[in-house]
Amino acid sequence: MLATGLIISRREELEVDLIEPARERDVAMKYAIVIERAGSNYSAYAPDLPGCVATGASIDETKQRMAEAIAMHIEGMRDDGVVPPVPTVVCDYVAVSA
Repeated sequence: MLATGLIISRREELEVDLIEPARERDVAMKYAIVIERAGSNYSAYAPDLPGCVATGASIDETKQRMAEAIAMHIEGMRDDGVVPPVPTVVCDYVAVSA
């Protein structure tokens, strides 16, 4: 049943679901993060989410804190009525002769 009180068919439910913004669904998204050595600790950021950063004493701690920071960042965006961006950054390594 829609908010208007009208009963709709399963097909119509599916069509409505397809046009709902991703922010309305419980969809897991993978965001790329960059982890850098920062003196005696590590820092990380998500290129797709400007301003979303975290630090930690180890790489594992930094990854965990970054996951928490991303979740909080996205929640804040949604609270502000902003649709979180779809992840677009692709990460890879290249080998070069030194």
